Amino acid sequence: MANSKPRGMLLVRAINNYGKDAPASLYPDAMNEILPGLFLGSWDAARDTDALRAAGITHVLTLMRELALYKLDNLAAPDCPFTTLHLPIIDGAAFKLLPYVPRCIEFIDAALSGGGKVLVHCFQGVSRSASVVAAYLMAKRGLARDEALELVRAARPAIQPNLGFMKQLDEFYKANYVVVIAPVAVSTTADVNADVDVVEYVPPAGTGRVKALAAAYRQSTAAHP
Repeated sequence: MANSKPRGMLLVRAINNYGKDAPASLYPDAMNEILPGLFLGSWDAARDTDALRAAGITHVLTLMRELALYKLDNLAAPDCPFTTLHLPIIDGAAFKLLPYVPRCIEFIDAALSGGGKVLVHCFQGVSRSASVVAAYLMAKRGLARDEALELVRAARPAIQPNLGFMKQLDEFYKANYVVVIAPVAVSTTADVNADVDVVEYVPPAGTGRVKALAAAYRQSTAAHP
């Protein structure tokens, strides 16, 4: 017998029930601790100042180019308590991730060596930030790509770097963790939501007020289409 309920009602029910029986690993937590002090997470994690403080986070590494749409006002506030670094990385297979990896490793190292805790995040915490955390583990532990991803996936099962990032991580391993691409240029701004390539902020209690790295976002569009 055909279902007598209107198709619209069935569609609404299907939408409302979507994902309720799916494995929890398909819907990652806001953030997960990969190693002591090293957290991988999402935009939701980065915008929750209370949760960051509760976890003891001192540094936030943002790997998103779309902050014009998904702002992080808490990290741009004058009284931001975290040391932050924003790199405008796109989750696209053609995007060149490796030029940013050395700066990411340096930032993570600075946080951990100083006794702090660092959140590395993108929008979902699945591709961009997972790739950078994997690159960090590769360089620091001498791991191959799949070994590093397995370690990350053990703490955050939903990770899924795009194919382009997977290829670049393999290249990173074959190059003995050396990036031979010219670093990004330098600019000046203090706003993590600003329209620039890279923004680094150290809170007033830290070693400095504001540092900014990389060329203006509009000037970089040709390099990162």
